[in-house]
Amino acid sequence: MSIALIQTLWTLVIAALFVAIVIWAYSGKRKKHFEDAGNIPLQEDPDERHG
Repeated sequence: MSIALIQTLWTLVIAALFVAIVIWAYSGKRKKHFEDAGNIPLQEDPDERHG
């Protein structure tokens, strides 16, 4: 097995992994979870006292 073939296969594996992550991130099932996570910094801390 030549080094060129190994590099080509490795590139294909990484490209497939990237595509899989993008599909996972933009899938409709994950939208609610990501919206909830995005709103965490905007929520008040219930233990924090003002005053």
